[in-house]
Parts: sequence; structure tokens; C-alpha cells
Amino acid sequence: MGLSNEWEQIYLQDYKSLPWFNLPFSKELQSLLNSLDKEKKLIVTGCGAGDTAHRLNKLGFNNIRGYDISKNAIGVARKNFPRLNFKVSKTEEIKDKNCNIFDQYVVHHISKSGLKRYINKLDKMGDNIICIFFYGKKEKRKSIIKKRGKVYHHNPKKIERLFRNHILTKQASYSVRPNVPDKEIKYTAIAQHYIKK
Repeated sequence: MGLSNEWEQIYLQDYKSLPWFNLPFSKELQSLLNSLDKEKKLIVTGCGAGDTAHRLNKLGFNNIRGYDISKNAIGVARKNFPRLNFKVSKTEEIKDKNCNIFDQYVVHHISKSGLKRYINKLDKMGDNIICIFFYGKKEKRKSIIKKRGKVYHHNPKKIERLFRNHILTKQASYSVRPNVPDKEIKYTAIAQHYIKK
């Protein structure tokens, strides 16, 4: 089964039960978001069911475009949030330039072999980039998250090195509790803010 087919299957189920659906923004992430120009186009990569784009819109970001590889996810997003702009596309095929990027909980689904290509695309496309991903040696274990999509724990320093055209200005870490029955499961999220050199 190809990657896009895997995500199509994931979004055929009740999307509200997905571990990453409607997770709140931490205060650390809110601080990073406050540094962005709210009138500039904001690309939301891997936007899924559109809940993240909707929350960003409620924070005052008015020029949002969400992209996801899954047609089913985009169908849900368009139905739930018809005022927002959503398109089906792999991140690597997005044509937008001179925009800001919000990449939340996508990088840790990118394989080690595909990471350089993925970051290279973000690096060419965005002015300001906020990149959030799971990372933690203790968290390399089987969980409900892995059953819904493999989690790769990429070292934050490696990701920083892959951004050739941007400088890391801020980095924060915080705990995330996914939407799962086992309330003891939590991950360490790393949020990085890059600006163009």
C-alpha cells in the first residue's frame, strides 16, 4: 500500500478519534505564532481534517491554505470549514512561494530517507517556518500513534542542519498528550521557528 493510500484509509474512520485531532496549542507554540505576520499567506502542511487551520484562523490568521496528501482528509476539511482554503497535494509538490509555513506533527511521519527532500521543499518555499515534531529517546515505543502512522524521531539538530536558507531563531519543547484512551501516553514536542537568511 502506498503512502497516499495509507492516509486515505486513516481518514475513512472517525477523524475525531485520531490521536492528533484538535490538539491544543501550547503556550510555547502560541508565543512562536505571535511573531508571525497574520496577513501574510500561511501554508498549513499536512492539514488533515482542517482543525489546525481553523484554530489558526481563530487566532487571526486570515490568509490560510491547508494542504494534505489525503483526498478524504481534504474532503472533511472543506465540509467542516468551508470558508478556508484546502487543497490535495504532497508537500513536495506545493507551488506557493514567499509565504509562511506551519508544519505541525508532519516531520515525524517522514522517513529518514525522505527527510532531506521534505525539509528542502520547506526551505525553498517559506519565509518564516514553524516546524513542530515529536522527539524523545524514551518515546521510541509502540503506541496508538504508531498504529495510525509510523513515528520517526529525527534529531532536532539534524533538522536544523537541513535548513540551508533559514536560521533557527527559537526552539521550545513541551509535552503533548494525544487523544487516546491511555491518558498516560505523552510525547515531547519540539517547536522550531526559522526565518529566511
